Amino acid sequence: MTSMIQEREVVVQFNAGDPHRQPEGFRCCPLGAQFFSDVELTPYNTVSFRLDDPASGPGAVIECQGVVVNCVPVADSAEYKIFVYFVDLNAEHQARLSALAKTSGLICPYCENFS
Repeated sequence: MTSMIQEREVVVQFNAGDPHRQPEGFRCCPLGAQFFSDVELTPYNTVSFRLDDPASGPGAVIECQGVVVNCVPVADSAEYKIFVYFVDLNAEHQARLSALAKTSGLICPYCENFS
């Protein structure tokens, strides 16, 4: 079986800070996100996400809140690997995020096994 995944550049930006291009390990699904940043985030803090969703139309976004569950330094790097659990995705946004994660190849291994 062959699957075609359209490669997309993934960028994380905090507030008005500089965009941070994500390496291959970036993951995003209805459960949450795993991403990399040069900004350390404190566990248990709430963060807002705004994800572009081009498959749903021009300018379409998915907005949600998440809780930082872990933030660990990346060895030999100035970056942190951050894990966020989404806490308020409604059913429509869950479905759209699931579709976006599958088509872009960003889905986490847990969701990949159960979807």
